[in-house]
Amino acid sequence: MAQITPNGAPPVTALIAEAQRELDLRKQVYWSRVRAGKMRQDDADKRIALMAAIVRRLPGSFGCGQTACVGAKSAFAPGWCDQTPGGAGQRRF
Repeated sequence: MAQITPNGAPPVTALIAEAQRELDLRKQVYWSRVRAGKMRQDDADKRIALMAAIVRRLPGSFGCGQTACVGAKSAFAPGWCDQTPGGAGQRRF
């Protein structure tokens, strides 16, 4: 579980990791639901695409802008940052 920052908000890396986890989960669960006839394929595709857009947009929304943040599986993946470019949490590439 991610630590809460002193200002009471979860770190950006935790938000990105959670969005990626949700995207991975949707891909697994929705596939099963479509096969079982409990969900239409077009609805599954739309919901997966929306979450994928969130995952792609999150790094830029917080001033990170680093492509390394996109698609990583863990909040502890190399290249992730918690702050805007030049901040103390920034990993240099």
